[in-house]
Amino acid sequence: MEKTIDFLDRLKAANDGCSDYRVAQILGLKTQAISSWRKGRSTIGDETAIKVAELLGEHPAYVMACAHAERGETTKAHKVWAQVAAQYAAMFVFVFIGFLGTTPPF
Repeated sequence: MEKTIDFLDRLKAANDGCSDYRVAQILGLKTQAISSWRKGRSTIGDETAIKVAELLGEHPAYVMACAHAERGETTKAHKVWAQVAAQYAAMFVFVFIGFLGTTPPF
């Protein structure tokens, strides 16, 4: 399961190693939000998770589940959200491997 900081790092890498300031611009947020995420004071919200997923080519439910797991208020809540995230991650691998085994449509 990935954490907010992992998604930030992936966004930076996908944008030529840009700064946190640039990531904030891409997401339409203030740099204080990015700083708060980096310091572990908060995590991405649902709408931002959807935007991050689109930018990274991930399923929105995976990114949202990771964010919910990260901020889980109880151990049980964290485990449930982590399980949901793991299921979406496994589903992506299964679909991707299945895609590799098919004949290209061209």
